[in-house]
Amino acid sequence: MEDKKTWYTDESGQQVEKSDSIRAFIIKNGHVLLIPNEHTRELSIPGGTLKRDETHLECLKREYVEEVGDNPQNLIVGDHPFYEKDVIFKSPTKDKIKHQTRIYYACTLQRDPSADLNVTWIPIEKVSTILTRDYQREMIAEYQKITQ
Repeated sequence: MEDKKTWYTDESGQQVEKSDSIRAFIIKNGHVLLIPNEHTRELSIPGGTLKRDETHLECLKREYVEEVGDNPQNLIVGDHPFYEKDVIFKSPTKDKIKHQTRIYYACTLQRDPSADLNVTWIPIEKVSTILTRDYQREMIAEYQKITQ
């Protein structure tokens, strides 16, 4: 299935790829599940680009399987996104500018994933020392605000 992307030209005349990135902010027992990013090897929140004709839930389940390697039925997804942010950046793997709307859903798991999966659990109060971009810190603060 093809990614759901559009293109536009910015003020400087550069072509910009626009897409939605759907993310699963998975919390269990006060810890956040992080995975190694396949491009940068930094720890990151599971999720990825929405495909054509795919719902947000389908995208979250697909990305959970691809990135975590666990059964998609284990992922429990909140009804609505709790945070959205437009992010513009240069692709780390291709010479192009990307404009992504990052859409975050609060999620939990029915059971802990297998110990042999490549995941890291970080206490929520320490996760902002790993996810250091401004929009990531805003997202964490928003999550903490709505769950207090």
